[in-house]
Amino acid sequence: MRDDTVSTTERLVTGNAFRVLGLDRGADTPAVLQRAGELQAYLGVGHSPKYELDIGALSPAQRSIETIGEAVQRLQDPRTRFIDEATWFLVRPGPDAAAIRALAEGSVRRARGDCEAGIKAATSPGERLH
Repeated sequence: MRDDTVSTTERLVTGNAFRVLGLDRGADTPAVLQRAGELQAYLGVGHSPKYELDIGALSPAQRSIETIGEAVQRLQDPRTRFIDEATWFLVRPGPDAAAIRALAEGSVRRARGDCEAGIKAATSPGERLH
């Protein structure tokens, strides 16, 4: 049972629609559709661009015409979008952006330090929530 739990958890991150599209969870529908079109155009010429949220600490995002289409569908359904929002990053300026850069470079330790510094620096309880 433990192995099933791990693989399900991994799928929530590695198959995350925002991850496939290289977007943060704050992306609205026009941004999702624009990125999907951009990725499809790149794939059409045999290229896949690298985005800020292509996190080096994780395996490369699986981008194909099929996975891009599935990602768009997931983000158009409120129930599956909620799951993808809950399991991906919302990048705000400051510590969040620094932590994402650290993760993109493969430095989990530095990313954790950036997040902890941001939490300590937050002035209101609402800002402390990530």
